[in-house]
Amino acid sequence: MEELLLWRWSTGIQTLSVLLITVLLSFSGRREGGEVLSDWARAWQWNCVALGVTWFYWLAQPEALGLLIARVTYATAKTAFLLYLLVLILGTVGAFEMPAGQALLPALVPQHLLS
Repeated sequence: MEELLLWRWSTGIQTLSVLLITVLLSFSGRREGGEVLSDWARAWQWNCVALGVTWFYWLAQPEALGLLIARVTYATAKTAFLLYLLVLILGTVGAFEMPAGQALLPALVPQHLLS
């Protein structure tokens, strides 16, 4: 019982965070410079779909065909989310004309260690 409560709390916080990011990017994409932010919003919308499937799975406890549909939908949504992120990151790298490794390195290693 305690694990279920912990799961609900954790998934609830994750859902709130993803929804806030998605709404922020969706509305920002409509206002300023739109297309790039709209693509980021679309990526996060796929993540929202995956979280929705997660909630459906835990609340409905589907069996057989419902479980298969939930699994396929979740995997498709998460894959779309990751592919969108990858394309957006590589597109940003291409816009600045630098190798992907060089562009991603500052995100992985603190800047003071690179100097």
